[in-house]
Amino acid sequence: MQKFRLLAVLLFALTLGTQTLAQTPAPPAQPMDPDFAAQVKEWTTKPEFLSPLVDHLPTSTTVPSPKSVLGITRHWLRRRHG
Repeated sequence: MQKFRLLAVLLFALTLGTQTLAQTPAPPAQPMDPDFAAQVKEWTTKPEFLSPLVDHLPTSTTVPSPKSVLGITRHWLRRRHG
């Protein structure tokens, strides 16, 4: 009987937690840098080398992009490396 009560309390706590998570609103979608995504796809030799974790770069008003800091673009690399 003691195990049954413990299981019932545990199940109740789990369902209460999932209801709280379900009611939490999702954060707004962050805008992505389309130029970065195009460059990554262009520079990657085969699709199997491309991970969905690195094919995008969020834009920010407070954090500078690598392009604005380093000044690297497709055209610069073509001029530099032929």
